[in-house]
Amino acid sequence: MSLTEVNEELHRRSREVEPALPGDADFQSKSMLPKPTDRPMPTVPLGEAWGGKETREVPVAPGMKFSNPLAHMPRKVSLILGGIALTLIATGLIFKAGGWLFTPENVRVEIAGPKRAESNTPVEYVIRYENNNWVDLDEAELIISFPEFFRFASTDGFQMSMTRAVLPLGTVKKSSQNSVTIRGSFQSLQDQAALFIVTLRSAPKGVSSRIDTEAQYSVAVESSAVIVELSAPQQAGDNQFVDYVATYRNESLETLSNLELVIDYPKGFTYREADPVPSRGENVWHIQTLAPGASATVTTRGLITGLQGDVKRVSARVGIPQGDGTLLSYAEIERQTRIVASPLVILQKVGEDTGGKTVKPGEDISYRIIFRNDGDVGLRDLIVTVDVDPQYFNVNKINLNEGGTYNIAKQQIVFRAADRSVLSRLEPGQGGEITFSLPVRADLSTSGKSNIEIESIARIDSPDVPTPIGANKVIASNRIAFKVKTDPFFELLGFHFDERGNTGPIPPVVGQETTYTLNLRVASTLNAIEGARVVLAVPGQVRFLKTYTSSQGTVIYNDRTGEIFWNIGTLAPGISRPVTLAIQIGLTPDPSQVGGEPKLVNSAVFTGKDIWSGEMLQSTIAGKSTALREDPKLTGDLDDGVKPAP
Repeated sequence: MSLTEVNEELHRRSREVEPALPGDADFQSKSMLPKPTDRPMPTVPLGEAWGGKETREVPVAPGMKFSNPLAHMPRKVSLILGGIALTLIATGLIFKAGGWLFTPENVRVEIAGPKRAESNTPVEYVIRYENNNWVDLDEAELIISFPEFFRFASTDGFQMSMTRAVLPLGTVKKSSQNSVTIRGSFQSLQDQAALFIVTLRSAPKGVSSRIDTEAQYSVAVESSAVIVELSAPQQAGDNQFVDYVATYRNESLETLSNLELVIDYPKGFTYREADPVPSRGENVWHIQTLAPGASATVTTRGLITGLQGDVKRVSARVGIPQGDGTLLSYAEIERQTRIVASPLVILQKVGEDTGGKTVKPGEDISYRIIFRNDGDVGLRDLIVTVDVDPQYFNVNKINLNEGGTYNIAKQQIVFRAADRSVLSRLEPGQGGEITFSLPVRADLSTSGKSNIEIESIARIDSPDVPTPIGANKVIASNRIAFKVKTDPFFELLGFHFDERGNTGPIPPVVGQETTYTLNLRVASTLNAIEGARVVLAVPGQVRFLKTYTSSQGTVIYNDRTGEIFWNIGTLAPGISRPVTLAIQIGLTPDPSQVGGEPKLVNSAVFTGKDIWSGEMLQSTIAGKSTALREDPKLTGDLDDGVKPAP
């Protein structure tokens, strides 16, 4: 049924059932719909009119023509637009094809190998990589990031840089699987985790960008190649001398190199010395090599201070130094010392000096040992000992004053109650003093040693001072040290008759110049000297002529002041390593010097600074005249003195 027929049927049914309105005779039953028109309606399928896509057919009047917009467009423009459309279609097809040929998910890399390993044991890891795409991977390379304690057995083919190894692969073929094996060992000094990161970097054919495919693999390294042990006193008194002893050992089967031992001192610790001497500062020792099974010990000494009950923690670390000055620690240990009160106090003095004094070889040192009982009860039978090393002290000349003994085996001066009555009993608050003296060895200058520090350690003890269970007995002690300053060697000799070919009359004649050679020699017996310099002051009748030889430094002559400066610089230690200078001077006597022995040099002064002790040094030679006793050929011509002019 058409839409027109439906409409007419509805009107018919409405007229049949609709009643007439009352009161309106003229009103006849009629449809509420408008009267149908005689114009035929377009035929529309019901499915499309009710919910479908409606299609309208517009009647075309006779003679009407449709207007095509492309018909009025220039042909050239039409061709351009058509080309663009074809290009876009082709590009879309290419991108769609690229997505079909390559996807990153089809590139895989993985690592296989032991998940646990022992230090210095050979291990092997296999890196597998595959390309399941339909295109090749160009410019491919494997980038391996490894822990710094992993050592490659072989790096052939790899480009190594710190903890990064790069292996060029070239082209990884489509639909291929490959593998690379790396071999090496861990050199970890403690149990820790190791992480490998492997990246396959490539440029897929037909794709403009590069892609990275990554895999990670962790390994538990179970053992340590080096162990470190540390011993420290369990207890110590305030201002007591303590020793820390660190021992390190190579537990592996390989030689280790370029390690460092660092001892971190507690707060309140004052470093005094160590054996061996630290490589840097006061607490760092460089370990150049450590053979399998080898061990070494470092002992460091110092004074520790603190309040009663304080806990002082000291630690020792062994590891690999980093470029930023830090230490990658592989083995570490900590010990602690508790500060406890001692009823006894002891102090050493040299005069009023309690340390920091410098001494010279042969100097006599006068000691004062001062002690006191700060406890609550009296102490009896006290013993005072003082450690003195005979390699630095002349123990044969000890002056013990009122009594005492020197124990050769223990290298100690011992004072007992039988020697000093004050040691019989010391009541609370009571103190005492012991004096003695002994000289520094005079032959230290020729010992061949340098940077010498002499120490003496004084201790006091009584049987009434208790010993805690499981701890060392706290014995009051005090250390005093002296740095031995160098004794410079300075020599000035003069010659007329030598191989230099000096000229002029002998004896000298007024108005005529006679030339001489001056030979200078300087050496430092014990320590290095910086800023070393010699100044020769010459009289007005003498002039500087030339420098023959100079083993070190420069020579400058100031004719206005009559001074010759020999600027040496730094003088190395050792009496057998002197520096020398040979110069020529000329003397022209004046009439006032007739019959006399004119001065060639008024004074010669050596100055410099002892680097070890910090002391300023000076050595002076009074002068040098024409009576040169060191020139054997002049001995017969010295009696008459300067001759008058002819």
